[in-house]
Amino acid sequence: MIASLHQRRALAAFALTPLLWFATGCSDHAEEPGHLSGPNGGELHHDEDGNEHGDEHADDHDEADHDEAGHVEGELDLTPTQLKAIGVVTTTVGPGTLAERLTLRAAVVDNLDTISHVTAKAPGIVRSASGRLGDQVAAGDVLCVIDSAELGREISAHYSARSQADATEGTIALERELYAERIATTEAVLQGAIDLEKRLFEREQSLQAKGVSTLRSLMEAERALAMAEFEKRQGLADLKGERDKRMLELAVQLEEQRIAAEAAHGRLHALGLDADELDETDLDAPIASGTYPIAAAQSGILMDRSISVGQFVDAQTRLYTIEDLSRVWVLASAFEGQLRHVRTGQPVTVKLDAFPGRGFPAKVSRIDYEVDRATRTLGVRVELDNPQIEEWPERFPLRPGMYGSIDVTVSEREVALLLPESALVHEDSGDYVFVRRSEHEFLRRDVQVRATGGPNVEVLSGLEAGDVVVTSGTFKLKSMLRAGELGGGHSH
Repeated sequence: MIASLHQRRALAAFALTPLLWFATGCSDHAEEPGHLSGPNGGELHHDEDGNEHGDEHADDHDEADHDEAGHVEGELDLTPTQLKAIGVVTTTVGPGTLAERLTLRAAVVDNLDTISHVTAKAPGIVRSASGRLGDQVAAGDVLCVIDSAELGREISAHYSARSQADATEGTIALERELYAERIATTEAVLQGAIDLEKRLFEREQSLQAKGVSTLRSLMEAERALAMAEFEKRQGLADLKGERDKRMLELAVQLEEQRIAAEAAHGRLHALGLDADELDETDLDAPIASGTYPIAAAQSGILMDRSISVGQFVDAQTRLYTIEDLSRVWVLASAFEGQLRHVRTGQPVTVKLDAFPGRGFPAKVSRIDYEVDRATRTLGVRVELDNPQIEEWPERFPLRPGMYGSIDVTVSEREVALLLPESALVHEDSGDYVFVRRSEHEFLRRDVQVRATGGPNVEVLSGLEAGDVVVTSGTFKLKSMLRAGELGGGHSH
């Protein structure tokens, strides 16, 4: 999911007034959720399910009436002092590119891809805590130190199992060497006895050939030689059997110790320690007794700290929350009837209430897969970088929880008459603008426009290409015009 259910519902509740404008007028209707203008200036509205319905209407442009003195109704004739005080800014109406936009309420939310929660490796007591809420930390920075008796026991078990296995390996090597020496010595002694008996047998054979010895002596010498050879074979076999039995016993003992060492290694790994690195650590080091530091796994801001010195913590205790705010998520809510206008990869402009007048370009990165059953909205996620800006030169100005909106660019098209929305004056009877007739003369003129939710609108009637229209100062001109109408005369 793009965000947790409670995040999306909170945002959707905030976003129940998204604006979807495609035609007439930034009038009072602009505050209605789902307001959409039709192609002929008629209004289209969304019902609660986002379906469109509407009625066509078009007001004809009325020519300005003249009063009895020949003045044009709705005309303002200003003095140079009035012009300077008002600060009138104008623009010339003409063709241009009109972007149609869908405006959705949105909020900056936590980027779940850049959040890490810091927890304890083993239960223990917080000995020191250097990480402060709001600190900028780098990966590897020590945040706190924990004293853990359990970790000390596990480390001790690891050292013990490793030492026992090393000792058994040494014993095997030593006893193998001793047995080799015993076998060699025994073989030499027994071979000496064989050599002696062999010489005696050969002498008896010589005496027998000379007729000096008896046959019985020869047979006894032969029997003695055979016994010496048998004793050699028997003695070496017994000694080698004893060796093999001892080597087997030591091999079984070593295997059990290795299994115990691997188990201790695994328990240390589960606690977040590298046993191989631990083996290279001095036995007098604090870690050997269970005192270990906890470091930041990533760079970012300490968004949450939940510990104090002397507190007992375990693996379920969330010590810190670190968030990298260099790239943030903006989550918007779209009603079902608006979804057809939204696509992944679509260009959008993010606008935040905290920074009026500034837009942050971005793209739709993901659209949620489940419609919220309570609000009937679907989450639309936008990702964007979080650089410093002039309006607020703090690091990471886009902060989770900020509200605003996103303008989704639905389409772009060329129009014959393009007008800044700021030029329009909205009243219940309709929209009008102030056209500049001369350096100091301005005339109110009713217009019909097609709004898009952006800074510009398409002029449908009331103006022609080349007309010069006031874009700034319209409020003061409206007040002066109203004062003249109430006075019953031509406004100067």
